[in-house]
Amino acid sequence: MRTEIPFGNIDHVAIVVKNLKKTISFYENYLGFKIEREFGNKELGVRAVVLKRKSSRIELFEYKNSKPTYAKNICQVHGAKVPKSYFEPGIKHIAFRTSKFDSAVEKMKKAGIKPWIKPKKGYSGDSITFFQDPNGILLEVVSPINKR
Repeated sequence: MRTEIPFGNIDHVAIVVKNLKKTISFYENYLGFKIEREFGNKELGVRAVVLKRKSSRIELFEYKNSKPTYAKNICQVHGAKVPKSYFEPGIKHIAFRTSKFDSAVEKMKKAGIKPWIKPKKGYSGDSITFFQDPNGILLEVVSPINKR
């Protein structure tokens, strides 16, 4: 049975990086991206930026390596259990934009797709929830704060 969930385009791809400063420099100097916004969570030991080039966005996360952080110790992000590999460099999720956040979440539930976390405000202030595709790949539903 086909249930079309009201998503727009891909909003961003999230990547955990070893060195945020070096990675930002690479994307700015070689690929033409610019910082759109910065955010983070001190309790979880994470710094993040959203880079934008035309209509493309990349969300970069750096977890502190100097000491174990709260998130790494309990292996939780947004209250959901994740493997320790979640904090290692690599692509972590693909986010889909929607201007109909509540409707998208409700259609997912009706289709039997359980959210990985309860819908909430993310660290950036956006409305978010996550779910998994059949391969266990995390997909985010996001309603950006500046696009409501």
